[in-house]
Amino acid sequence: MTISAERQTRTIRQTLFQSILKKDIVFFDTHTPGELNLQLTDNMNKIHDGIDDKLGTAVELISTCIGALIIGWKLTLVVLSCSPIIVGFFILSSKITTRLTTNEMNAYGKAGAVAEEVISSIRTVLSYNGQEREIKRFV
Repeated sequence: MTISAERQTRTIRQTLFQSILKKDIVFFDTHTPGELNLQLTDNMNKIHDGIDDKLGTAVELISTCIGALIIGWKLTLVVLSCSPIIVGFFILSSKITTRLTTNEMNAYGKAGAVAEEVISSIRTVLSYNGQEREIKRFV
């Protein structure tokens, strides 16, 4: 499963990088290098973990259902009749998790951009005694 996740993540990363390189210069005025770097690293790691986990779980689920149908098909059909409810809860929890993860990634992107900006111009921040202001921006 890990090999498949690696391949898919690599393809997504390459496509994202190509997409970033094809953007107009105006795009780079509104998106900081920290945000873009976060997209290429941390987000790709989360995608990899998600693909790896989900693919393994899907294979396990399918093989379990096939085995259950072979061993006791009547009981399996009764259990599978409850599956739409389970799938509904799964879809709902996935949507909530996706929304929360998106909010988290946006916050990390902004914080990373602030940190990169401050560290790259640390002499200016220190000369104007702006440490507290930058700490508030980061948080």
